[in-house]
Amino acid sequence: MNRLLLAGIALQLSALPVLAQNTTPTPARPPAAAPATTSAKPMTTTDATTDNRSNRSNATAASGAVPGANSFTEAQARSRLEKNGYSQVSGLAKGDDGIWRGAATKNGSSVHVSVDYKGNISAN
Repeated sequence: MNRLLLAGIALQLSALPVLAQNTTPTPARPPAAAPATTSAKPMTTTDATTDNRSNRSNATAASGAVPGANSFTEAQARSRLEKNGYSQVSGLAKGDDGIWRGAATKNGSSVHVSVDYKGNISAN
């Protein structure tokens, strides 16, 4: 019986180091920043004239317009621009990416404008 009692005490004492372990999780490290790339070639005049549509699309996407299925009509896109202070809105056309693009004037400056499917307006 003493052996059984001693075996039980030994078993309980062997579990103490497990209970004393730190259970606080280590905070996750933030992801490392992506390395800078220098592989982009400079744009030439020929590139700008032959690939104007994709350049405009990339510039607009970078400035905040989100591609998507756009249900705005041209009149609705024009009205949204005018309500946000743009005038002389012209050349509005909806691209394959669902973004309305055109030209307008705001505060006396001519700008390229875009309206995405969410109604966000971007100008550059």
